[in-house]
Amino acid sequence: MKTDKLLHSILHKAVRGGDTQLNVALGRTQSNAPDVGVLEDSACPLEVSSAMFQLGYELDTAGRKEAAEVVYRQTIELLESLSESGNARLSMHDLATVAFDHGEKLFHLGRYNSSRVAFARAREIIDSLILLDASFPLIERLGSTLNWLALTQRKTDRVKDAKNTYARAIAVWRSLMRMPQSWTHLGSLRQSYSTALFGQTKVLTNLKEKEAARKMLAEFERVNRINVPNGATSWKDEHFEAAPAAESKEDD
Repeated sequence: MKTDKLLHSILHKAVRGGDTQLNVALGRTQSNAPDVGVLEDSACPLEVSSAMFQLGYELDTAGRKEAAEVVYRQTIELLESLSESGNARLSMHDLATVAFDHGEKLFHLGRYNSSRVAFARAREIIDSLILLDASFPLIERLGSTLNWLALTQRKTDRVKDAKNTYARAIAVWRSLMRMPQSWTHLGSLRQSYSTALFGQTKVLTNLKEKEAARKMLAEFERVNRINVPNGATSWKDEHFEAAPAAESKEDD
């Protein structure tokens, strides 16, 4: 079966009740299913999977977590299967981007455990890509992924994992700022570096490693005497961490 036909078939099952598990989870019927005809002419896996993820996000927002999980899982399984089959329309770069974007969306939905899994997958893919392409943009994406992964590890009480991830992120940002290309990205690189320093300071404080935390905070303050936004004299937490839609929501 051709890739686009397979994708369309699964999407139809998700929204029209052709799959028993999805039908029960979604609670949809033929009469209230959305029109997916606009996707019929698409041969792009990313376009169709984006529609599937969006369906999951809408269900999640409506409080239908179980249904959303079914959609997420089947979409991810499909994308992974297509990637493993060497489909030309879905590169590993695409898959890393999908995992990153999905992780960020899940974070803002308060699904910290699922978000952590998504960012861990994005990191795994990027690590494999860097072996063949140690380019500035890809290393920068690795740094961003590590920042997010460490944050989700903190949110899910994996503090020692977060310490290791932040340490690697800090090393990545320092390495990037020494590259010639950094001069055109210095502002954003410093802010990303600050994000990792700030997060690591919190982790080390939590682990009661007071001297290490003090040194990390000193570096954070040194960097931000150079890079303070809008003339401010101090930084607050929200400058360095994504604010989830609802702090109280936890999944898994």
